[in-house]
Amino acid sequence: MIDHGYDKLEHDNEVARNTFVVNWCMTDKCNFKCSYCLDVLHSGKIGWPDYETVLSFCTYIINLHKNKNIYFDLTGGEITGWEYLPMLINILKSYPNISVGILSNGSKSLKWWDSIKDLLDHICLSFHPEFSNRSHYIKLLKLLATHMRTHANLMLHPDHFELCQDIAEEICMDIPNVSLALQPLLVNFGDTLYKYTKNQHKVIEKQFELYGSKIKWTQKRDVYRGAMRMIKDDNNYKVTPVHYFINDKTNNWNGWKCYAGVEQIVIDVNGYFWRGWCKEGGSLGHISTGIAENIEPIICNRNYCHCNFDIMCTKERV
Repeated sequence: MIDHGYDKLEHDNEVARNTFVVNWCMTDKCNFKCSYCLDVLHSGKIGWPDYETVLSFCTYIINLHKNKNIYFDLTGGEITGWEYLPMLINILKSYPNISVGILSNGSKSLKWWDSIKDLLDHICLSFHPEFSNRSHYIKLLKLLATHMRTHANLMLHPDHFELCQDIAEEICMDIPNVSLALQPLLVNFGDTLYKYTKNQHKVIEKQFELYGSKIKWTQKRDVYRGAMRMIKDDNNYKVTPVHYFINDKTNNWNGWKCYAGVEQIVIDVNGYFWRGWCKEGGSLGHISTGIAENIEPIICNRNYCHCNFDIMCTKERV
């Protein structure tokens, strides 16, 4: 077991601590076929979910957590290809305690994004260097950052490392209110990092000093998930971005109590939901049947936590 030097990992942001998150991978249809992506996320074999079933389950979750803020985080595949997306978001936003965000490669036209920009609370735009258009990506960030919390996730393929650095520099110089992450990649989404050079590792490790600290902030928007506190005691903690754990290979909380399932659920492309993308503890059910109302924290038996989203939930040393 890793000696982390702390006894608890929790959300740094108060909004994140008080928000239940539904992270939903709705489809395996995607217009990109990135070399580092799993086939299950872009094969197109499953397609889109049934709209009425989706809406029914969302309503169920809203009623189940009526005393909490709920953030629906919709992903794919490429979620913007779903014709019912604007309709679903409109209905979800009619509830007072609901926020909605999406993860997208941003490849839809600027006209399409302009039509949906006022419906969303958060956008995570991933730049995939093998397919993304840099000029379009920058224009889209500028459009959306004036309307919602905007995050740029730059996928760090070692062969395109300098391109991602250049984009990070451009964001810091020209686009206020956009957070960013140089995202290290794991082979087959496992526990092995791509082969980065020593200098590339240093850039990943020091990216806040190099880029994040230079972002210009003129607006304050809610953060539903983000940096985590590594807590030793009440007066001794350190705040760190999520990529830190993966780059430093300290993303192992085997034997710790994990609050995945309590603070969040994830839903896969087949409609089954789980505590996290690690799928620890088995499936909690299917969107057609509902979810248990009293989910308890679970002791982690995994040797690594491979997913940023799974890392971003409370963990306690037992």
